[in-house]
Amino acid sequence: MLKSNGLFAVFSFALVFAVSACCHHDDDDDGGCPDLTVQEIDLNSLNVVCPGGAGTCVTTVSFTIENIGDADAGPFNIRVVLDPSSSVELNEFVNAGLDAGASLTVTVVSQPGGNCFDPDCTISVTVDNEDIISECDETNNQLSDTLIG
Repeated sequence: MLKSNGLFAVFSFALVFAVSACCHHDDDDDGGCPDLTVQEIDLNSLNVVCPGGAGTCVTTVSFTIENIGDADAGPFNIRVVLDPSSSVELNEFVNAGLDAGASLTVTVVSQPGGNCFDPDCTISVTVDNEDIISECDETNNQLSDTLIG
């Protein structure tokens, strides 16, 4: 009797191990996860035009985001803040999401009154700022850069 209990324990362990090895899967179908990052803020693309003087300024800037993860990311939002002390905030929704390994260059244009310089211009970009996407690393979604005025 003692011997059969031992065999039962070994058989049970082997069965549990086989099932967990065979049937374990992550929430993602492919076993990976997306990881959205801001790769670059293109300060060479930064342009401020004030066609009617103060209060009419419009700021344009481009930046590149990338999915460095090994799974596709669904739709997400990007928050851009021009000169955080002025709090000119822009939001860009990426409806198509971003495939694993892909990058996307986005250009945003502020509404009139969005002059970034006072005298410097700091741009902060946060990808997936609403934490819609479950990512491998949630700590690498933001990048800031400053152009001295």
